[in-house]
Amino acid sequence: MELNGVMNMTKLNRPFFIISASIVGFSLHLIWEYVQCTPLFVHLKTSPTHWSMIRATLGDIVIFWLAYLIVAAFKKSFIWPWDSAGLISWALLAFISAVIAGIIEYFALNRQLWTYSPINPTISGISIVPLFQLAIINPLTLLISKKLLILKDKTIK
Repeated sequence: MELNGVMNMTKLNRPFFIISASIVGFSLHLIWEYVQCTPLFVHLKTSPTHWSMIRATLGDIVIFWLAYLIVAAFKKSFIWPWDSAGLISWALLAFISAVIAGIIEYFALNRQLWTYSPINPTISGISIVPLFQLAIINPLTLLISKKLLILKDKTIK
């Protein structure tokens, strides 16, 4: 499935990519949610539970796919990571992810869903932790998923 050293994303590989990216992203974001929730956030209306961590993680996956699709629309290609996408596309994915996270934080703070513990670093009243979370984990999710697809194709040969 490689063409001149570049992965050829066929229609057969797209479901595997979508599923693997969702699972990889879910796993990475869930770990992050558990690590940062208690020390950095104070939940005002309900205490954090396993279900709230899962809901937050599902939201992170929605953000991943939304940011991915925005970059895909900009690049005019769903398979932009395989179309020799440059660093700008990856940076755009990270930036869009962070912007969406910032918007969510802003509205959550205004609705008083949570506030920040004193050790949580903020800029203009918004925690930078979720911004970094999405800006780092979303491109990492894509990179790992891309590598899994390459490994899958090598094992099939």
